[in-house]
Amino acid sequence: ELEREQLQAEHLKSINQLKSRFYTNITHEFRTPLTVIQGMTEQKDHPRAMQLIRRNSSKLLNLVNQLLDLSKLDADSLKINYKQIDIISYIQYIGESYQSLADKKYIRLTIYSEEEELWMDVDEEKLRQILSNLLSNAIKFTNESGKVVVHLAKKGNQLSVKVKDNGIGIEESALVHIFDRFYQVDNAASQQGRGTGIGLSLVKELVVLLEGEIA
Repeated sequence: ELEREQLQAEHLKSINQLKSRFYTNITHEFRTPLTVIQGMTEQKDHPRAMQLIRRNSSKLLNLVNQLLDLSKLDADSLKINYKQIDIISYIQYIGESYQSLADKKYIRLTIYSEEEELWMDVDEEKLRQILSNLLSNAIKFTNESGKVVVHLAKKGNQLSVKVKDNGIGIEESALVHIFDRFYQVDNAASQQGRGTGIGLSLVKELVVLLEGEIA
């Protein structure tokens, strides 16, 4: 009984530490774009002011939407809206929207499909969230002049989507935790691009909601 209580106490302590780190990081994630927006509103004549305001506003809105979606998943109230589409062309369209982000780092972004087209029932918004998180992570943690490849292939009645990059990678000991909520890889190489620790967790939960698998 005493051993069980000690294990529970250690587990609660670990969760509280993760939450504390999460709140610290999410505060930073909010503060940076808000500081940029505030600075640009005082420099309305700056040629890039509106562009920076829009970009940082979108970043904040995306962060808020991810938090709301996690809340809905916890409450089992996130609805699935299936629609039959050509999933190949849709994923290529999503990939193209990240081309400019890749170009800024001279990263070669390639979308390669073994199928010309594939019609499937898909929740477009949830698939966009999944791929957006995976692509933004791949580009963020890939050095300049690197490469990111998205490989699409039909596997039975499912679509296999592989996102591969030649970035900094993840230590094997951390792989088991990367889909845990609030978890962040704790190494020097990843510190500069650290986020909130909710992106991959949301990806995992959306994939499960859509009856898929992720690894």
